[in-house]
Amino acid sequence: MSRQRFSCDKICNFTATRIVKSDVHIEWRKKLMRRLIWKVPLIVALVSFAVWWQLKHNTVPGPDPESPVANSHLSSMLAGSWSGEIAYGSGARHREHFFFQPEGDRLYGTASFLGTKRGIEDGKITGAQLSFAVRVDEVVDQIVREHQLRYEAKLEGKEVHVKLFDDRGNPQVQFRLAKTEESGSGSAPPSR
Repeated sequence: MSRQRFSCDKICNFTATRIVKSDVHIEWRKKLMRRLIWKVPLIVALVSFAVWWQLKHNTVPGPDPESPVANSHLSSMLAGSWSGEIAYGSGARHREHFFFQPEGDRLYGTASFLGTKRGIEDGKITGAQLSFAVRVDEVVDQIVREHQLRYEAKLEGKEVHVKLFDDRGNPQVQFRLAKTEESGSGSAPPSR
């Protein structure tokens, strides 16, 4: 009997040990679940935020009026020779000629002032707005002074509406330019 009892004790001990080990695992799992119960919603919230952020910042934007693609149509319309009759504040009237060469958001070319061609400086294109400057020399009593003329313009339909400002404080001059017949989108500037 003792032998049977011994084997029963062994079996009971083995079963008890297994139950104790199972109880330890159960307790450990309960602790893990208590720890994870607040971590899982936090992880879900962080992943949701990351997905929202990526979708918000990686969406394809609509056409930007200042983008090169949007400016390509404007550039093709603007490129070439333009002219217009200008009445200056002094009463003088001149037919002035402009040659525009847009490249991206930059504007190059020539602009005449009092019948003399001058190189465009600091030319910018922003949407349908243009701005540029030219330098002119003024001679008074054999003294030469350099001045800057600023042009602000807007392409409206088939005309360019221009405002001319000078650094001497004269009143602004407004005029319109029309594209000349000999100009094309790929034409070269007139010879100097």
